[in-house]
Amino acid sequence: MDDELLRLRRACADDPADPLSARAYDAALHRAGKPEEVYERFKLKFQCPKRWEELTQGQALGIRHCDECQKDVYWVSSAEEFDRRVQEGGGRTLKEIMADLERRA
Repeated sequence: MDDELLRLRRACADDPADPLSARAYDAALHRAGKPEEVYERFKLKFQCPKRWEELTQGQALGIRHCDECQKDVYWVSSAEEFDRRVQEGGGRTLKEIMADLERRA
């Protein structure tokens, strides 16, 4: 199992934007009893302390505001939408974030 995890982790590092490699690696981590590692792969630097339901509804669907951290929070349902939102805000894309996570692993 460790050889498979290593192979899948390398595949994700080679192409962090490949959803098939990511899903295969995540599934293997779950099978190996390591679901916390799946969570760590997608943990972002900043996370709003409130739940989606606790945020104030924004002017547009899928955008809410946190009165505690004073930030707008965006609901995204795909890697492509995540990348678009990040690029609109001048941030880093999911591919860049995943590549950094893999380098640190």
